[in-house]
Amino acid sequence: LWTELNQSHIPTDVIWTETLPPEKLGRYRVLILSAARIIPEMEAMLLSDWVEKGGTLIDTGTTSLYNEGGELQDNYSLSKLFGVNYVAHAGEADPAKNDTSCWKNGGPSTLDYEFGLNPVKFRDVIHRDIKPVKSLKEYSLLENATTFMPVPEVGARCEYDMPLGYDKVEPVTAEVIAKFYNGDPAITVNKVGKGLCFMWTPMHPALSHTSSDWEMHPNKLDFWPNAREMLQGMVLGGLKHQGAKLPVETDNLPTEVEITVRSQPEHNRTIVHVLNYDTRQDKVDEYSLTINVPDGKQVARVFYPDTETEINFVAEEGSVAMGLRSFEIHDMIVVQWK
Repeated sequence: LWTELNQSHIPTDVIWTETLPPEKLGRYRVLILSAARIIPEMEAMLLSDWVEKGGTLIDTGTTSLYNEGGELQDNYSLSKLFGVNYVAHAGEADPAKNDTSCWKNGGPSTLDYEFGLNPVKFRDVIHRDIKPVKSLKEYSLLENATTFMPVPEVGARCEYDMPLGYDKVEPVTAEVIAKFYNGDPAITVNKVGKGLCFMWTPMHPALSHTSSDWEMHPNKLDFWPNAREMLQGMVLGGLKHQGAKLPVETDNLPTEVEITVRSQPEHNRTIVHVLNYDTRQDKVDEYSLTINVPDGKQVARVFYPDTETEINFVAEEGSVAMGLRSFEIHDMIVVQWK
């Protein structure tokens, strides 16, 4: 999921809910819980309150499905927040229709992945050198998805490795916006107070990719069509629901370039880092950025800190647009507010 977000140029932080006070969580507009199987009661209350106040929560399969003792429950701890009830673990259990490979620590280098919720298997590492054939089925976006997700387009299909499993759910207050080939919900969305909660039922939706010949380099995975865009759509849809945008937007940077945004309120400035992970390219060509101006701020100047060179920008309503220089590996842009 981290790589999907990076390739979509969505600035992302990793945070731990166990040590997350409400005031820190309040700085974020979108939160993703990836297979967070155990959600203690205090964290569940914190998350529910945050969504009620306007946050957007995105969950993947099995999130909050286990109790604090690691035991499988009949329903999610966050079922009211999700707006669905858990029914069963679903997917492809027939070995004859399974060509998904994995390896185990200390075990054979390659073996067939076993369908099910055996906790021992949660440590299995899925092979992605060769794309499965028999294991794959699709889910697709419904027409009502456009209300909540600006991308991808209605009817967009995404392949999923079915032996990895998904949560078969029964909607209660949530709306189904994507379905598997068999009609089971693949994505639901629930309105909670001022916020939204997306339930992405696959257990491992980001494993919809194939390795490249240089996969060990960060930020380089070849995602199957619409796998990355599904997550991008939920994030952008959650921001739109709040009347917000990403802090930085671009439409002409390669997917291998990561964008990181860091605020320095003590200096009244924001720093944008761009980092090129593509070791096969000598440089990243000139590109453009749009920086969305926070409420109550105005841009005093934009510059490169290494040379103190001013960057020309065009002020638009609520944002500034600029063309930026080429770079090899890393570059920084400083936005000074007034």
